[in-house]
Amino acid sequence: MNKSYIGACGNYCGSCPIMTAQKKGIEYQKKLSSSLSSQMGKTISINDIQCPGCKDSIKDRHSWAFRCNLRKCVTGKGHENCSSCEELKTCKRIKDMSDLYAGTLLKQLDEYKNLGAEKWYSLMEKRWTCKDCGEAIDASTKKCICCNSDNSKHVNSTFEKQNEEKEN
Repeated sequence: MNKSYIGACGNYCGSCPIMTAQKKGIEYQKKLSSSLSSQMGKTISINDIQCPGCKDSIKDRHSWAFRCNLRKCVTGKGHENCSSCEELKTCKRIKDMSDLYAGTLLKQLDEYKNLGAEKWYSLMEKRWTCKDCGEAIDASTKKCICCNSDNSKHVNSTFEKQNEEKEN
């Protein structure tokens, strides 16, 4: 288990668009920096599109996660991620971030709380690995970073399966 891939926000860092862009290279980084600049109303440079994962970001002052307010909040409160925060249900910051991923982050934080770190990590590896080629799936698009196949059905089925197991 790579603990640096346990995102403060509930995302599996291996599926994070920032980490995905870093892996895909300069053209993808340019596209994402442009998109994020539009969404956030401020300039996001190509150099901003890099991240080693939430836990390892303390070693890289230039990484996306080093500057992430959610990560700063989580570490400031001494939590592993937002799942153990007493303010989770009312936190605008995590709700807004989760909304960018169609609610995925809040669902995954709930799974983390219920499963624990190791089982959650195992589930995330399965959920965010392309069924066609075995590469990472970008959580923002649910498309494979390598073959570009749409993995929405695969990702959604892992949520459905987890809900069924929770109910039983």
